[in-house]
Parts: sequence; C-alpha cells; structure tokens
Amino acid sequence: MVEVDIYDAEAPFYDALHDVTEDIPLYLEYAKATSGLVLECGVGTGRIAIPLARQGITVLGIDANEKMLKIAREKIAKETREVQKRVKLAKADMRNFRLKVEDQESTLRTIHKHLLPKGILMISVFNPDLTRPQNVVRLETVKQVKDQLLMRFYTQSFDFPNQTTSVQHIDDLVKPDGSVRRVVLPPLKIRYVFYDEMRHLLTRTGYEVEGVFRDEKKSPFQSGSRLMIFVARKS
Repeated sequence: MVEVDIYDAEAPFYDALHDVTEDIPLYLEYAKATSGLVLECGVGTGRIAIPLARQGITVLGIDANEKMLKIAREKIAKETREVQKRVKLAKADMRNFRLKVEDQESTLRTIHKHLLPKGILMISVFNPDLTRPQNVVRLETVKQVKDQLLMRFYTQSFDFPNQTTSVQHIDDLVKPDGSVRRVVLPPLKIRYVFYDEMRHLLTRTGYEVEGVFRDEKKSPFQSGSRLMIFVARKS
C-alpha cells in the first residue's frame, strides 16, 4: 500500500469522481447577476470555472494544490481564446490569500475583503449527519478512468467534542489484466458546521444571509437536507 498526499492523489481522478454538472446553472444564475468578476475558492480542475467562462463570465480561481491547477490549465488551453481570456488561475490558500480564530472564520473574513461592496458569496457545505455508523469501510463509487477501474472506499469517524470528522479514502485501481494497485490516502479531517452556526459565522464575518437552499434547484433548506447552500451578501 502506498500513502500519498490526498490532493495530489485525487487530481488525476478528480474529474471522473466529481463529474457533477447539475449545480452549474445555479452558480451561473448568480454569476450573471454580478457586476464584477467571480472569485472561486477551491477551483480544483475548473469544473465550475470553465463552464462559467464559456457563458461570458470572468473567473479568478484559486487553489492550494498545484496538480489540480495544472489539470485546470491543460483543460483551459483546449478552450477557445475568448474562454481562455476569461479564466485566471492562481495558487493560493483560501484561508489567507492575498493577489487562523478558526480556519472557517478566517476564510470567510479573507473572502469578505476581496468582494466588491454588496458582493455575493455562495457557499455549499454538507449538513452533518451524526447518526452515520463510524469506522465501517464502505464502497463509495466505481468509475472507469481511462483503462483502469477505480473503486473508491471510505471510512469515517467523529470527534464530537471538537466537532470534527475524519474521513479515510482507499482507492483500488484495477488494470485490464486484473491486477490491483491500492492507494491509501491520508485521513482528511474536516470541521463540520451546523445550520445555525453557519448563519452566525456569516453574520459575524460581515455578511447578510439572503437564502439557504438544499439543492441546485433552490429548494428551501430543511433539517434533513444533505446540503446547505448559503447565499450571502457582503454587508
């Protein structure tokens, strides 16, 4: 088994693992309503930035992982010159970028500084489900990636007093000859946030919450929703 950096390992398979497009119209709707450029924190391989640029939106995307940015640049290079001109990428940490209270608050304050007056922040986070079984290995997804079959497993545990979850991903890469290479990614530790806490964080860091949705169709948030999509305006 090989242990590697989680984002370096994720980069080659990111587009296959996260081939979601349903949320792009929602981001496009708000992007078109802005008068300035769009700042995407955690741009990754350009899943959202490139479709926005195709629709005439200028996007500045930042990410802390160089391998993710390299793939994004390669994808952008295949677009038309007009689209290429609309996407700018930079390597930066969203917590303290310039062109630690907690990292969550630091991130929100840093973004606030870079927004235009009355600028809009959209942030999508998972709604914590603390009833999920812990320390059980589950098959998360199976994807075909070029000539390999990627089988992703994961296990999860909670640290309730500190309000964090630790997720361990295990990737089995099955080649055409049947041989398997297993990659064990380092645990990803995330501090989860509840609905009321997220609203308070946004208010405390200078935003006014305008809406909270549970999906890309702008359905109102409910307590059992999987996602919390906050739309907040710089106040």
